[in-house]
Amino acid sequence: RETTYVPASSCYFQADLSTGVAAWSHGQKAAPSTPPHPGWYKALNGSWIGNSGIWPAGMTEFSLKFMVGAPDMASFELPYSVDNELKSAMLNGKALDIGKSAGFSELGGSMVIKAPQGAGLFANGENILHVQILNAGDSSSRLGFYASGMLKISGAAGQAGGADGGRGVVGGGAGRQPAPVGQQQGQQKAQQQLAQEVDLSTGG
Repeated sequence: RETTYVPASSCYFQADLSTGVAAWSHGQKAAPSTPPHPGWYKALNGSWIGNSGIWPAGMTEFSLKFMVGAPDMASFELPYSVDNELKSAMLNGKALDIGKSAGFSELGGSMVIKAPQGAGLFANGENILHVQILNAGDSSSRLGFYASGMLKISGAAGQAGGADGGRGVVGGGAGRQPAPVGQQQGQQKAQQQLAQEVDLSTGG
């Protein structure tokens, strides 16, 4: 599939950052999707990453690369569920609000990674989100992370310019091509329908 860009005339679009949908990575490889443990929250979109059987004890980092052409208008909130604990989340080296880990049987509540609009968190071009998951204990056991949410680019039509010529781009990942992020809209259509969901599936 060809990459599609969101033009400057678009005033709103979304792209799916969920684990198992977007191109999350573990080191230089794609983050492994895993069948959920029976006690884990049942993912409705995407999938858990990690391993519901055996994973080394200690800290594990997953990351997601994506491109943004209008950083001042970008934001996201990612409700998550985790086994054992989310210790930190960083966007372009800046710490994000992660709430408080409350287990793996529910999604969200106090467990939300937040990157608000206008906080100087997003870069023009490539952005990198890192999360660190603690697998507690001294021996290998299951580890899982599930997050579900959208990157949003929102603002007045005609103001979404950037280094990419006014195009909003989302995608990337270890060994993967950028994914489709939307369909072009004219100003009239953007004014009539401000919400458009964008497919960021990578076949992962």
